[in-house]
Amino acid sequence: MTKLFLLLAFCISVVTLPWWLTFFLGIVYLSKGGSVVAVVIGGFIIDELYGAPIPVLHGFSFLYTGLALMLAIATLYFRTYLFE
Repeated sequence: MTKLFLLLAFCISVVTLPWWLTFFLGIVYLSKGGSVVAVVIGGFIIDELYGAPIPVLHGFSFLYTGLALMLAIATLYFRTYLFE
């Protein structure tokens, strides 16, 4: 029940809340054992809705997707090597 509530809160926050609250909910969702795919898709949706090319990063426009992917990789690493 907790994972379902966090997933719904994360999905709603992708569209309505600032990015830092969305990623905080993503971290909480992943720490409770949620799906990493949902967080990466959420980052992609944020990029598609609000993302713009960043000149400092040579026009890279998928910053939130990259952050979500790094968060997912770190979560998988922690689950595999540190918590088991």
